[in-house]
Amino acid sequence: NYHQFGQYFCGGFHDGYGWNYKGQSNFDEFMAQIQERFMLSIRKHEVLHDLPAKTESLVFIDDVLPARLAKLESGILKEYSPDEISDVTGNEHLSTYRKLLGLEKAKSAARFVREILDDSGESLLLFGIHKEAIASMALLLKKFDPLIITGDVPVGERQARVDLFQNDKHRRLMI
Repeated sequence: NYHQFGQYFCGGFHDGYGWNYKGQSNFDEFMAQIQERFMLSIRKHEVLHDLPAKTESLVFIDDVLPARLAKLESGILKEYSPDEISDVTGNEHLSTYRKLLGLEKAKSAARFVREILDDSGESLLLFGIHKEAIASMALLLKKFDPLIITGDVPVGERQARVDLFQNDKHRRLMI
């Protein structure tokens, strides 16, 4: 039930006024259960053999980070080495930093994507983690009428968007 979940996974405790479930505990067990029950991980080569290889490119953003990002980065680097950061989960400051960095990267990435779509007849599939960054990319690339699938899109509507992307030559961008 809610209370047991809050105690076990959210470090729930009674603070004198009521139950506080704003923490985190048993994170590894929680993630294992989520991945086992709700996440399906299939590699492209296991199901689609005719797709071309994925293309990865480095896109550099401006040399100067906005002040809020720079401050978060400085605090994070005091706590973790650069080699450790990719393995860190559950750190609120790092999560905020990743989201804000995604928003900042959207501007540079959109310029890069625009060049590809303007200069070729290729279709492009973009992946993102944070809905805010995905929305920013969609807005910056609205001239290409991007199809978007996030967790907010009803399950029944997702396949229709995939079909449009795969079959309509004018819908060349899926985020």
